[in-house]
Amino acid sequence: MANIKKLKKKADQLNADQKFEESLENCDIVLELSPDDVDMKITKLNNLVNLNRIEEADKVLDSIEPSALKKEQLSQFHNNKAFLLYNKALLMMTAKAEDGGALPANKQEAEDAYKLIVEADSLDDVNPDFKDEILEQRSWLKKQMAFFDDPDSPDYVAAEILDRAFNTFSVEAMDGRGRQPGSKREVEEVKELMQQARNANPKDPELIDTIGQFEEICEEAYERRFVGYWWLMALVGVVALYFLYAGISNLGTAGDILPARAEQMMNSEIEWVGDYLDRMKVAHDTVKEKNAEYIEERQERLDELSKMDTEDYIKEIKKRDRARNWGNIRRGLFWTLMIVFYYFASRPPVFLINKRQRQMAFTSKSANVFKKIVFFLLGIFIAMPSFDRTIVVDSFGSVVGSYDEISPGLIIKIFGIILIVAFVIWLAMILLPLLAIINYLRNYQYEKVDEYFEKAMSTIKGWVGLNK
Repeated sequence: MANIKKLKKKADQLNADQKFEESLENCDIVLELSPDDVDMKITKLNNLVNLNRIEEADKVLDSIEPSALKKEQLSQFHNNKAFLLYNKALLMMTAKAEDGGALPANKQEAEDAYKLIVEADSLDDVNPDFKDEILEQRSWLKKQMAFFDDPDSPDYVAAEILDRAFNTFSVEAMDGRGRQPGSKREVEEVKELMQQARNANPKDPELIDTIGQFEEICEEAYERRFVGYWWLMALVGVVALYFLYAGISNLGTAGDILPARAEQMMNSEIEWVGDYLDRMKVAHDTVKEKNAEYIEERQERLDELSKMDTEDYIKEIKKRDRARNWGNIRRGLFWTLMIVFYYFASRPPVFLINKRQRQMAFTSKSANVFKKIVFFLLGIFIAMPSFDRTIVVDSFGSVVGSYDEISPGLIIKIFGIILIVAFVIWLAMILLPLLAIINYLRNYQYEKVDEYFEKAMSTIKGWVGLNK
């Protein structure tokens, strides 16, 4: 069994290294020992497909029951099957184009190849880049079929326009939706082409359906979708709610204080200010100069307090509390508006999402690495002991008891959690407005941003002599 596992691992590694012949040899050895090993059948299929050994690949394909496959196995199976069907379609075409590519010699060859491509297109979980090739081949074969019927027919004209539209889109979709627009210009060009295709008045239902699909893609391209961080909005939302609650809940009771308590507070403040001024009188001249402004403020405050009675002091407390509560309400409203601004600023049109999706996927992978590092450090942090156990033994080495004490690790954990939460909130408060402004510029002023970027790059190239 251990030997089989080693052979399977070697076969998979050789396949990943594109050493298909060597991988195939290992696959055959494993399948002799374990004929029903589905993983090895799929690896063998992949090797045969890449070696263009179509008949052998067909036999392996027929020996695999798709309904018994797991999700990951089914994805690999579909990819290999799609690749096999694609290659079979190419082999069916006996003529050669000027660039050396396969070309159907007659309508029958085009139809037979088209059926295989349609079957490949119907498979799920196919690699998005390869799915795009399948769609391109399907569109091209449809045009060839129309050409064999009549090169001047409405169907051929429409098929040729659709082919041009397909190649106008520049983004290789990563979600299996086929090729997508990556700019406003591409959307407008394809909309114009679809109008031309409809004006050609094609009769083929599939061509008419494809025109409709392209029109839907163009309409969808202008829709705006949120691509920001929900967790960031939620975190800042908690802070905004705290400010609003603290302000509104205390607004009606601002300055509610008993006269006796107010008098005690006023006397305490008079005493504290007086003590401070007395210390400053005997302080060194350098200290006096450094704190001159504050000393003056404290003297003015002492003069104010000396003229106040208890009722005046209560009025001042009420005024101060109301100001603080309204300040909290304003802060809450400000951060609520920032959340709303961030939400709308983070809604680019679909064509911009298409353009950025590969960059976003790369960023996502980087973020996943960052998450792993964070969780690793968090795991170490959580694993720190919260209690230290002391075992008591007698002079003979026998355990007579034990007791637990709070470990320094628990103190570190508590303060660590507080610091982490405070840091995350602080970071969120900084990031939200910053990202909102950046996203607004990227998603709503993208044409001006691109223009300024091109000008800046041209200037920099001029400085270093690259424009010559």
